[in-house]
Amino acid sequence: MYDLSLDTNLKGPTFCALEAAKLIRASGGGKIVNFADWAGFRPYKNYLPYLLAKGGIITLTHALALELAPEIAVNAVAPGPVLAPPGSTEEFKQMMIRQVPLGRLGSPEDITATVAFLLEGSDYITGQIICVDGGRSIANNA
Repeated sequence: MYDLSLDTNLKGPTFCALEAAKLIRASGGGKIVNFADWAGFRPYKNYLPYLLAKGGIITLTHALALELAPEIAVNAVAPGPVLAPPGSTEEFKQMMIRQVPLGRLGSPEDITATVAFLLEGSDYITGQIICVDGGRSIANNA
């Protein structure tokens, strides 16, 4: 389980970013956006391999932002509760919603809008992890 999670959620994105950086530099510069998870800041039980990998993505983003600057800006989006797991009961979904200060689950569009902003918006952001979680990462009911 550890190897699969680390290979999928950390090693893959690392090698992808490093290869992309070569192409981006050759074309004169650009941006990389990684995917972390809000739980990289506030871990929860029973997901240790996944959380280690997503914590690694946070560190990878910070490190690459330094390594690749000034030609390449590197940031990450850390989604929060967006979709309930397949087979979730309505009771489980409502419990998830109660933990989000904005009172709803996010949508895929919430995530893509943030990615688009990082790619097309400001050219003066690098090394940042943007939680798109409806406030879940700051809620006291973790």
